[in-house]
Amino acid sequence: MKWFIRLLFVLVVFGWLAAQLNFINADAVFHSPSVGRGDFTDEGLNTFQLRNFINHGELNFNSGDDLIKTPLYNLLLFLPLKFIGNTFTVARISYLLLVLLLALVCTRYTNQKFGLLFFLIPMLHEVIFQYSHMVMAEMSASICVATFIILIHRAVLRIDFNLSRFILASTLPLVTFILKIQFAYTLLLIPFYAVVIYLSKVWIDFVWMKIGLMISVLIAGILLFIFSWYLPLKNVFTTQLHDQSFSFTINSYTINTIAFNIKWLWQTGNSKIYIIAFVLCVLVGCYLMKKSDVPYRHRFLLALFWCALESHKLMMSYLPHRYMISVWFAMGFLISIVLLELFTVYPYRFFQYPFAAVAFIISISQLSNIFWQWKHQAYNIENINKQMSNLQLKNETVVGVWATIEAWNSGAMVYPLWNHQQIKNPIQKLHADYIISEFDEGDSDGAFIK
Repeated sequence: MKWFIRLLFVLVVFGWLAAQLNFINADAVFHSPSVGRGDFTDEGLNTFQLRNFINHGELNFNSGDDLIKTPLYNLLLFLPLKFIGNTFTVARISYLLLVLLLALVCTRYTNQKFGLLFFLIPMLHEVIFQYSHMVMAEMSASICVATFIILIHRAVLRIDFNLSRFILASTLPLVTFILKIQFAYTLLLIPFYAVVIYLSKVWIDFVWMKIGLMISVLIAGILLFIFSWYLPLKNVFTTQLHDQSFSFTINSYTINTIAFNIKWLWQTGNSKIYIIAFVLCVLVGCYLMKKSDVPYRHRFLLALFWCALESHKLMMSYLPHRYMISVWFAMGFLISIVLLELFTVYPYRFFQYPFAAVAFIISISQLSNIFWQWKHQAYNIENINKQMSNLQLKNETVVGVWATIEAWNSGAMVYPLWNHQQIKNPIQKLHADYIISEFDEGDSDGAFIK
């Protein structure tokens, strides 16, 4: 039976990768309604400063807020873009391979059944599937959190306590944070798990040493970030992060916002099955706390706490797909953990067939979304990039939010522009040779009209 599960896992991974490659140059496409233009522009916005540096040797932190928010993410993309090719396709393939590598590392430290569930449930969700090849930091950050949950409980609970492995596992929330600083809330997983370890100390030796090491790694990582990144760039942080696109407030309308977002997510693609499975797995997972061993309890509590941390996004009045990547991923990760435990606690086929059927139904519902995406593929961004490349723009400057994605392959110097930047004369100041803008300048909030 083990060889069959291993073979099935390999086939699913190759099938997932083959499906991803089919979308590698396609525009973002979702079965569910999209909010905003970020699904199409943010790949360019997140990387334009890095690409300007590679193409022209200019490292301009003040040209946008993306580089200061995603330092490790841009660093990981530097080598392939610098030495393979600074193109849209190279960036997407490089990021896809990074996501796949992280996913395989995550599943490497558990059994093949979990790996199978991991690729069949969270990795097949339509939003997660699309963003696995789109050049944004959210997917790599989400998998780092999942890997932390898998590794840290092993490092803590195994008898052959490995100090280096434990420290490495403890750094993963920091890695998530440095990939994109908006994931700072995931750092709370470390103090939460310290509490879980303390409450479980009847089973664990050296409990204070392990808690102390985790907290020390957290504090050291935060201090390193502050002194090596934040303080040297404090002025950039102050000027660039004052006008973010999300809206997170707690007031009299918060309950209505939460209700609206839940209703919207319920109507997203085939997410009804996904959400129902999540709710049931939370309930079943809590029940299994009484029947299962300590490792499961730690995994489940960490996954549940991660879902609780992600729930703050339901209070946002602006909730595009990219904000929901880690939410859907956390939910699918918890579903996988609970289904794996059901297979473990109830090893008889009479019980396992229904559990396998649940995983199959969730997977099929998500595959129907991916099939819809495949039928509705478009290649507008790729085609515009080809046209822009024919204009010989290597020594030119192209300005506009859309310029960062549509002039990617041209080698031009690119700058986004928004009205809130309050540049007195943007054309003259940025030495613009070309402007790419929507007709009503909605992308820049009327920066050029002003």
